[in-house]
Amino acid sequence: MNNKYIILAVFIFFAIPLSAQSTNEFIAKGWNELVKDNDINALKLFNEAYLIAQKKNDTKGKAESLLKLGIASYGSSISNGMDYATKAVKEYEKLEGTQTKIARLGRCNCLILIATIKAREGKLLESIALSKEALETCIALNDTSSSIGLCTNLLGTVYNKLGRLDSADYYFAQALKNRIARNDVTYLPLSFVKAGDIELRKGNNEISLLYFTKALDISDSTQNRQSQISSYLALSKW
Repeated sequence: MNNKYIILAVFIFFAIPLSAQSTNEFIAKGWNELVKDNDINALKLFNEAYLIAQKKNDTKGKAESLLKLGIASYGSSISNGMDYATKAVKEYEKLEGTQTKIARLGRCNCLILIATIKAREGKLLESIALSKEALETCIALNDTSSSIGLCTNLLGTVYNKLGRLDSADYYFAQALKNRIARNDVTYLPLSFVKAGDIELRKGNNEISLLYFTKALDISDSTQNRQSQISSYLALSKW
């Protein structure tokens, strides 16, 4: 290629303002980094998405960016995660009059994050109440995202902490069923690990090994390090 065309191409690339790039593009890239446990990169990309949405006065974009910032940050800072979640709720509330379904499903996702944080703080009954509120709304609105799987898995986790194994097993099974139906490769490994734990507890060793192996296979294919570690720990326990 002629040098002048190379220079022109470089000039055009750098002349494109950041705001011309899509909020959704940054959110998608950020999520891809988060799945691979590259949390710092994910936070940077979600923050860029928020800045773009802010410049465009894009309420939906701001709400989704804040929610993703909360999801990416609560593991290292509960206070930051809660702050982003509550700010996201306020942004979603602004959409009630114009984009009602998006507003309500967005609020559901915020409630799931808040319920997750409450569980981590040991506020288990609060977590259950928030999770069930979110789950009821997601089902009523025929949600097709990962929210129902997240709700049911969280309820399984909380009931397990309370020692209510029948309820825990029920909700873990519902989460696995939902994630298989959606082919939700981001969260399927952890559901397979949990299913394997349940079968191992019941003495069904071969079935549990099958679940643990499936979890590892999916984790490897998605390069999800957290899921890979969970799968290896489950296999070592087996």
